[in-house]
Amino acid sequence: GNRPAARTNEVRWAPQADDVLLLERVFELERCPGRDLHSQLASHLGVTTRQVQVWFKNKRERTKNGAKPKRRQEALCVVLRLHQ
Repeated sequence: GNRPAARTNEVRWAPQADDVLLLERVFELERCPGRDLHSQLASHLGVTTRQVQVWFKNKRERTKNGAKPKRRQEALCVVLRLHQ
């Protein structure tokens, strides 16, 4: 496509467990936080506002009604049913 190349100076963010807990708590209260909250969270977590924004976008996608369970979870359910 016509999209610019990905930024090479931005390291992929893998939030720590306590960071995820904070983000999850905020998500429970506000599924679509505004710029100010993105900015505050980014400052607190030491990442860019864009990284926070993408985390919320991805979280909304993961929690959509009817979202497919992860393959590993599907496989575990099948195995457990076989052993009943």
